[in-house]
Amino acid sequence: MIRPAFRLKKPLGLAYTMDEDDALKTKVALRDLGHMKRPDYGLTPYPDQPMIDGIRNFQRGHGLKADGVAKPGGSTERRLNTELMNGRTGRQTETGKHH
Repeated sequence: MIRPAFRLKKPLGLAYTMDEDDALKTKVALRDLGHMKRPDYGLTPYPDQPMIDGIRNFQRGHGLKADGVAKPGGSTERRLNTELMNGRTGRQTETGKHH
């Protein structure tokens, strides 16, 4: 299955007014790539701390600035897109490292 390109409409991060569609697709991507556990309440379209932590975890795991921010056209968006298009998925341990 070929995924559509991962593209954000607006920046994601605590200092931004975040788009709900962007938040949900980012949560799904982070979960699929092993950088975010699904919260007990499920994956919602509402930006939350687990999503921000997942962005930071992804950034750390890929040598990016771990600021919890993802911007349209930015390095985090580009790397998420690359990882998703390559079909890479991962399993996260309690420490956030992949196996």
